[in-house]
Amino acid sequence: MPAWGGSARLPRTIGRAYTLDMILRGRKIDGAEAYRIGLVTELMGLEQLKGRAQALGEELASQPRLAIKCMLDNLVGFDTKSLDESMADEMRAAILNRDTADAREGMMAFMEKRKPVFNQS
Repeated sequence: MPAWGGSARLPRTIGRAYTLDMILRGRKIDGAEAYRIGLVTELMGLEQLKGRAQALGEELASQPRLAIKCMLDNLVGFDTKSLDESMADEMRAAILNRDTADAREGMMAFMEKRKPVFNQS
């Protein structure tokens, strides 16, 4: 029997059929299958992992801090909310972000056809 929410969370990630197959049979999967069923988003060798983690951290750090925080707040745990709750949370986040320096920078960069530079303040 799974613990720590495995049987509650896994079907929301990979669907009912894959979850039933894995849990009822106690079946382990390899990286390629985890990627194929949507459990992970990237595959790489162990020797590439540190560099990829560093690059991902840098990529996320270059995004607008407040927007990233709001997206994480809205997306983590979305499956415990109703669609109406999720949409209301999204609207509050959009309103909170719309008049920021980063929002203005994003719009100007788009109009000037250049890469935005966020988190300047």
